[in-house]
Amino acid sequence: MAMDTRHILWLFTLFSTLRGTLATSVTHLQMMESAILQATTAACTSHATRTGKAFVLPPGPVSAEALVKACSSSSSAVSFRMAITEISLATGSTGPGDRQSVTFSQWRKLITDDIAAVKLSVQKKNFESAKAKLGEVLYALQNVYGHGDPIELENKLPYSTLKRLAVPIRNDLTSWQRPTPTISKDGQEIATKASVDLLQDIRAAVGDADFLRLMRMSQTSSSLCIVIDTTGSMSDDISVVRQTATVIIDSKKGTPDEPSDYYLIPFNDPGFGPVFKTTDAGEFQTRINRLTANGGGDEPEMSLSALQLALTSTPSHSNIFLFTDASAKDSSLKSTDQALIEKSKSTVNFLLTNPLGRRRRNADEQQQSDEQEQEHSEHVRERRALSATQKRIYEELARASGGLAVEVTKKTLPMATSIITDASSSAMVTVFQAVRVSGSSEEFKFQMDTSLSHLAIYITGHSLTFTITSAKGVSQASTQTKGALGNINKVGNLYTMHINADVQKKGLWVIKVQTSQSYTVKVVGQSPIDFLYNFVEVNEGTDSFVFLDSRPSANAKATLLVAITMPDSVRVTEVAMVQEHGTTVLARSLKKTALGSYFATVDRVPEGSFAVQVKGMILTGSFEIFQRQSSTQLKASGVTVTAQTTANLKPGIPLSIPFTVASEHFGGTFTVKARNDRKFTLTSPSRVAVSAGGRTESRLTIKAPAVTPSGTDVTLTIEVQGPGGDSNYAVLRLTVLAEVTDSSPPDCQVTSVDAECFGDCSLSTWKMFAELTDGKGSGIKTITVQEGTGTLSTTVKRQGGVEVTQATYSASCCSEKVELAAVDAAGNVGTCSWAIKKESFWHPYCT
Repeated sequence: MAMDTRHILWLFTLFSTLRGTLATSVTHLQMMESAILQATTAACTSHATRTGKAFVLPPGPVSAEALVKACSSSSSAVSFRMAITEISLATGSTGPGDRQSVTFSQWRKLITDDIAAVKLSVQKKNFESAKAKLGEVLYALQNVYGHGDPIELENKLPYSTLKRLAVPIRNDLTSWQRPTPTISKDGQEIATKASVDLLQDIRAAVGDADFLRLMRMSQTSSSLCIVIDTTGSMSDDISVVRQTATVIIDSKKGTPDEPSDYYLIPFNDPGFGPVFKTTDAGEFQTRINRLTANGGGDEPEMSLSALQLALTSTPSHSNIFLFTDASAKDSSLKSTDQALIEKSKSTVNFLLTNPLGRRRRNADEQQQSDEQEQEHSEHVRERRALSATQKRIYEELARASGGLAVEVTKKTLPMATSIITDASSSAMVTVFQAVRVSGSSEEFKFQMDTSLSHLAIYITGHSLTFTITSAKGVSQASTQTKGALGNINKVGNLYTMHINADVQKKGLWVIKVQTSQSYTVKVVGQSPIDFLYNFVEVNEGTDSFVFLDSRPSANAKATLLVAITMPDSVRVTEVAMVQEHGTTVLARSLKKTALGSYFATVDRVPEGSFAVQVKGMILTGSFEIFQRQSSTQLKASGVTVTAQTTANLKPGIPLSIPFTVASEHFGGTFTVKARNDRKFTLTSPSRVAVSAGGRTESRLTIKAPAVTPSGTDVTLTIEVQGPGGDSNYAVLRLTVLAEVTDSSPPDCQVTSVDAECFGDCSLSTWKMFAELTDGKGSGIKTITVQEGTGTLSTTVKRQGGVEVTQATYSASCCSEKVELAAVDAAGNVGTCSWAIKKESFWHPYCT
């Protein structure tokens, strides 16, 4: 295929037209979802064929829910929907539209580097970074093909040179025309084809199993992440974590509730990490069994640094459990962790086994006499006051994430770990949550529905009483440990009720709490009905919008894009922002999109913290009302921080990243804190001057060590605080990528085919013989069967100074097609295919 001057001029005119104004749209999301569904269906089909599992899709258009049901054992499409949303959220920052003075060859190299970064990130199991980069490059391709006069439109085929450095660009003089700002129907078709082509290339490079993990199509939607203090006094806690992990692994293995990923992050002083992550429950158990409690000294530990690692290493919407009996030595990281919580929407639960008490570092200290305690009573009171302050840090982070801060003794810790077992179940949703920072007598009402199962109610607080009343009017008080609704267990400051399975759920429930102290109420259960949301800025009169990547503006109009799972089975009727003290701000308008998501607009975003609540109607069965609530508490801000980079981080070479700070109401000196989770060298201004209603541009520089492996990810957080304490943040995920020197795919040639298929196809077989080589490239790393149910055998020999792999594929005559994919060490992919009685063809996928 030739790239003529007309097309080059078309590209640069398009880039000029879109520069600085790139926005995604419902059309972009439709193309993105369509491409992901097609590629994931292919991966599911291939994976099921090779593993001998059934894979049957219902007739008609493929939906996310139908694909999850056919492809995995999960009962919910929440995790797959999350992946599609996360990839879509990363759109708009890559592509020539925001790159100044680049040639087409330079732009093409940027695209191919981004593709290489996705593959390397997946190979290193850095799926979150891979999704972010994948969204960027897909969006860039969609803008090229989707607008105006698409390249090679007359052939309805994507222009493969855009992602193949090894193919030369040839220019032929011809005419050109100015691109249009809208996406044509033909443009959508070719843009979707280009996106599928790219996804199939990545799938071939990383394999079906990891591609499905990238799309969060693994067994369940749950991950288990444990962050644990390993200093000398934590031996009892570590023992409990071992026991809890064993119970979860043994009870959930082979079930839909088996966690898909396991993470373990230890911390001590001054060390923390590294992150251990695995999909193998046995490996996770072995690593926990190796934990030992030792060291220590002064009381505080590096708990918030370890939490930062957890928040940047785990998937979004994860449940994280942090065990400690010490305060945080790195309390300055609190705002960073809160920003990462808001960004990832993950839930953090703290299990504190020494709240407000002296931490005893060794056996001798644990045996201190009463005389010694009396002698140091003043010191004890001072330490207790410090611990109370530190405990509030944990409580505030738990509250921001929608998690719990559970205060127990080491002896009673085992009784509190049921929350880990509950949270690691698949399809867990939050029905209702309330936080009160001061005590009162208050009544909370919330809607239950029959799609909910395994219901649990958590209430944390001291010196409180409560009564739970079902929709049928059946009540149970906190003093009734066993009752008609369920069993109530109390350990430390945590009350837990697991609702009996036979209790009628449908209808309005009530919880009445009485206390003079702060408390939290949380109602959770398993259900396929849930929602995702993000703040967006909509271009009036169009379906295009820009995702907002940090806190929304306080007291200003705002729009949320709300995506509901099971979109064909439910209808959203109400979206609201619920403040901590209970005040609700309702969306004044709801507009349903072609994808089944909703634009929800509020006239003003409330000040302070708030959660997002969704109510609606289940359209099947008895047309019930459902209610769901986000766990994460968000904050509005009058400060805006934006940061964007389209470059990858090269080992040993500083990367300069621009960022902008704007203030709506206040001017003055703003404090800047920039941090990263890899301890890479970071240079940033500590202050910037911003005028009221104005904006200031600045830059920071980050540098990865020269020995950093390609595919390593790093999360960069930029926090800015104004003179009045108002703050906001920007979070960037960067990928380290060394210079790509091999851009040519392996070569595959079918040398012969032996096929004698007559009569009953199951009684005969056919064979294909092929030779594959990477020439003087980086060398073939894997050869896999992308399509076909037969068996593959290979032998390697040297021929003419290069390695040549001879492949033999054998299959039943009932399996008529085969496609082999060869991947080299640089991630370039080449495929060769054959269909019985059909012409063979060679189709290279490569970066």
